[in-house]
Amino acid sequence: MIDGLYKITLKSPLGLKYGKMIIESQDNELSGTLEILNNINQIKGRILSVDDFEIYGEIKTPVGHVNYKLEGKMIKEDFKGIVKSSKGLMKLKGDKQGKE
Repeated sequence: MIDGLYKITLKSPLGLKYGKMIIESQDNELSGTLEILNNINQIKGRILSVDDFEIYGEIKTPVGHVNYKLEGKMIKEDFKGIVKSSKGLMKLKGDKQGKE
């Protein structure tokens, strides 16, 4: 199950960025928050299959807002994915910390 709190690592062009993500599911819809770069951002998304999902939203950064789409895959309790944004492609990893 995808629901929970994740410690995340984003491999950005400016180096590794750390944060946390809370994901909640209802049917095939996802919602929650992404906390990164000292900001809390709302997320939305959907479950595509048993292991695959997508999340999209906007990240507030010190130089403005960046729209993104995360294409993720569950691997046991954790996930890995690719973030597509105007800043390019970035890898993101989420390690489950427990149920929120």
